[in-house]
Amino acid sequence: MNKILRKCNEFGLMIRLNDIDPENSLKCVKELKKGNLPLCIVNVDNKNWEKILSEIAFNEDLFIAVENINSVSEAYNATALGAQFFILKNCEFDLMKDLTENGFFYIPKVKSQEEYNICVDNNIECIYPLTHIDSNFLPTIGESGNNLLFKIIDLPRDITDYELWINSYFHNFLELKFEIVEINIKSTEEEKNFAKIFAATNKCKIIEGERNILHLFCKDFTLTTNYLKWKEVYFDPSTAVVKNDKVVAGFLDTKMSGFTILLKERLNEY
Repeated sequence: MNKILRKCNEFGLMIRLNDIDPENSLKCVKELKKGNLPLCIVNVDNKNWEKILSEIAFNEDLFIAVENINSVSEAYNATALGAQFFILKNCEFDLMKDLTENGFFYIPKVKSQEEYNICVDNNIECIYPLTHIDSNFLPTIGESGNNLLFKIIDLPRDITDYELWINSYFHNFLELKFEIVEINIKSTEEEKNFAKIFAATNKCKIIEGERNILHLFCKDFTLTTNYLKWKEVYFDPSTAVVKNDKVVAGFLDTKMSGFTILLKERLNEY
């Protein structure tokens, strides 16, 4: 996997800036970045795409894709304005060949199994399927589906607080939820009261254990720890639990009222 795909996969999401006012674009990406998402997509179908791209790329350290370019000259223009890679509107193989020869990285939209097979034969690294494709060899991106390398979401038009919105979206996307409060029978009354209140507030079950632990479940351990790093919360590698060569659980380096927090991938309980 090349460095562009690794970067996108690290966050798991990219925001498509559709119909955004150029004057509002910088405020938008600044707040999205505060909410742990420095990746976005600018579509050339927006008549102001060049102004938006130059505004956000010049003022913020971002990772930007430009969508639906039509020529190599447009790719050069977009790159000069700050784009790192491209999402093509279809499998236009002459354009793909020209982009490859000029050293550009791109992800084509694929509409059929035949186009997919041609992409495999031409060593394309990733695709954006527009219909069901049996993709056994190539990673995929898109707006929906399972096992996506990263998901694309459109920026809602009615959002005013972008940071609040993306944080809320991330919590749902990562399926973050406290589900178990583990408490030592020898805990203080204060700790026991905290456990009861926390469990009631977060709809957790309470169990007895050797330590005071809050069990935080998530959909994907790696994506979640990448998200938490932006909030300066880290997990202790010495506590990592590995399953099938993948870290699926570990303790975070922060506590709540003396309770340690154990982050656990939901489908890989141990």
